[in-house]
Amino acid sequence: MSRCNVASNVRKSSTIIGDLPNDILHRMLELIPIQHPHLVFDRHFFQYVSNKDDSAASIIYKILMQHTGPILGFHLISKTHELSQSDMDQCIIFVSKQGIQKLTLDLAKSNGGKYRLPCRIFTCSTLTHLKLSRCIFKVPDGIQFPNLVCLELNHSEVDRGRRSEGSLILPMLEILKLRCCIGVNHVNIFAPKIEDLSLRLKYAIIAYHQVTFQCFNVNPIFTSTKHLCLNGTSLEVRKL
Repeated sequence: MSRCNVASNVRKSSTIIGDLPNDILHRMLELIPIQHPHLVFDRHFFQYVSNKDDSAASIIYKILMQHTGPILGFHLISKTHELSQSDMDQCIIFVSKQGIQKLTLDLAKSNGGKYRLPCRIFTCSTLTHLKLSRCIFKVPDGIQFPNLVCLELNHSEVDRGRRSEGSLILPMLEILKLRCCIGVNHVNIFAPKIEDLSLRLKYAIIAYHQVTFQCFNVNPIFTSTKHLCLNGTSLEVRKL
């Protein structure tokens, strides 16, 4: 039975599936492109829905509406398929209220554009892991991501607006990975618990990329960091 047929049958026959032996049930669940309670919408999913009458966004939203229990992981990954800003916002805001812990966003945008992250996600208290690719966001004032442990930014951009610089206050952050990002040289990052730091710049010969770490007592870069990787990056350390 194909993956597409299994996914369709599972949605239509939940009562029958509940009576199946565990080994058969587990095998069927492995074939479904949506992993529970971690919802994964990757290239397999988008290939599956490309032949459906409904749009990918409407199918994703229906799955979210029919989902029971917490959504611990939500991952949207496609280098070829596009979702509108409003569709993405609707999904992100919904999962931010469902106990989300791990969030991955990596979707194509027309004309090389980037998806703008809604400000509400910055105060999501359950989020512990965030991986953004080809996204843009504005740094809000105050403490952001109060329980975030791991932050990865790939080919993403910080929108400073009218401010000369902003501050990312990440009190629980342990892992920070920045790769080919724009605008982070104007961001002060307060991360006293950081242990693993990786900064990579694609055009290291042409330009330099500076990130500033600061905290109120002892600078975290000297007290807690265990792994440090710099590639074409200028690092400034401040103690206030």
